Order: sequence, then structure tokens, then C-alpha cells
Amino acid sequence: MSSMSMNNYEIVIYLLVIWFVASGAYRLWQAVKKNKEVGSLPQRLRKAWPSFLIPLAVFCIATSILYGAKLFFGGRLLIAIITLACSLVIAAIFDMLSTIKIQYLMKYPQWKLSLHFAAMLMGLSAIIFVIMLKSIPGNNKHAINLDFPVQGEWRVATGGRFAITNYHHDNPPVQNYAIDIVRTQGSSEGESIYAPLNGLVVKTVKDRWPGSTEAEGNIIIIKSDDDVLVCMAHLQQGSVLAKVGERVERGDQLAKCGETGSAESTHLHIHAERDGKAIPMLFGKRNNWLMRNDIFHN
Repeated sequence: MSSMSMNNYEIVIYLLVIWFVASGAYRLWQAVKKNKEVGSLPQRLRKAWPSFLIPLAVFCIATSILYGAKLFFGGRLLIAIITLACSLVIAAIFDMLSTIKIQYLMKYPQWKLSLHFAAMLMGLSAIIFVIMLKSIPGNNKHAINLDFPVQGEWRVATGGRFAITNYHHDNPPVQNYAIDIVRTQGSSEGESIYAPLNGLVVKTVKDRWPGSTEAEGNIIIIKSDDDVLVCMAHLQQGSVLAKVGERVERGDQLAKCGETGSAESTHLHIHAERDGKAIPMLFGKRNNWLMRNDIFHN
């Protein structure tokens, strides 16, 4: 494992950003300064159209970087990677502009290889798009609208409708839309958990400990007015305030975040189900569908 810290990763990425943009701008300046060709701009564009494959290919690469990073990184590092991907596109545009006046591209058939290369990259990008699209539920008409059950800034550690972004998928199927959330800064241990919906408390467990044999640890299950069960798990031992048979309203304090059951780290697990089938969850006033590495504030 590399000993380079995240801050150093960010520094390296931003140095690469500066290099790509500066070198692209320099090549453009050199081309404009030294090129002596004559002819109208439309004529030069027609002769040098293969150069447009450069930004096309780089755009595909940048798209793959963006969506790939979204799957595996979050926070400031994700922002740095997004900046890198955007800078690649900008540098590629500079390179394209620097070749608009160069006619030798038309003397050789190598541009066909560039076309095939761009097509391959587009195919790879399409795979990433498919992964992201499959992580979004296709039909939200059966989704349940929930308030955020926590306060402050939190990140989705796992979530989505695809196994790559959500290890709960098909494990079991009733948790296909489950999410695990953690604080972006500091520990999530002891953070207050609030009712995300109005409903009736139908089950609570409060005396399980970290590492207990029951995978879900301490839990609260709330039944909505339209019979959707919302389960919150891995709650801190002894922190559950709600009681079975009690009706709760959105925003009522229920428990505290913990690491009970099979949780490998402190987090809050949430999933919704009805009649043994997974129900998509939309959060907040904007009805956000949360996926892996999404960050939300409340």
C-alpha cells in the first residue's frame, strides 16, 4: 500500500492539471506563431478534420475517469479527479486547435487508427455509463419519500441498484436499495438518528453489542401508513429510545449511530421493503436518489 497521503494525491493531481493545460496552451501558441500556411479557415478545417478525433478520444477518456472516480472515490479527492478530467479535455482542445493548420495529417492513413481508438474508448465509456444507469431505479412511482435521518454532512458508503456500488444488492434481494451512510468528518459513533417518516414502530432491538452474531445489530423498524417497512440498523447499544407500538413523527429522535452486529465500522444502514420486496428510497425535499459516494447535508 502506498504511503502517500490523500493530501499528497491531491497535490500531484493539481500539478498534472497545470501541466496538461500549460503544455496544450504552449503547443497552440507555437503552432499559431510558426505556421505560415495560407488559405481560409474553412479550407484549413476541412483539410485537418482528423484532428477533431483528439478531443473526441480524450472526452471519452475523461468521461470514463469521471464516472469511474464516482464509483470509488469521494470528498476532496473526487473533486481533484474531476478537475483533472476536465483539464484533459481543455488540453485536448488546445491540441486540436494547434493542428487545424497542419496539412500533413491528410497525407497519411494513420488517422483511421485514431478513429478505431476513439471508438474503443467510447465503448469503454459506455460500460461505465451502464454501471451508473443500472444503479438508478428505473421506476420511482413505488419509491418512499424519506427525510434525512441524520444531521450534518454525511457520505453514502454503499448504495445504488448494482452490486459494484452496493454490496447489499441481492444480499438479500429485499435490500437491493439499501444504503450505508457515514460522517464525512470524524466518527459517526454516537450521532443522533431521527425518524425519517411518520409511522408506527413495529420492532426494536437495543441490547446487542458490536460483533454480536445477529448481523443487523440493534434495529428500529417503522411501518408507514401505506405498509412500507423502513429498517435502520447497527444502532448503538442501549441508545434506542423508540418503543414498539409507539407512533413517531418525522424528526423525532430515535437512537444513536453505532457499530453493532456485523458492522465492520460505525455507520447507519437503511432499507425499505413491502411484502418482501425492496422499495426505492428518495431523500430530502428534492427527493434525491442516493448512490455510492454521494454527499448530502442536512
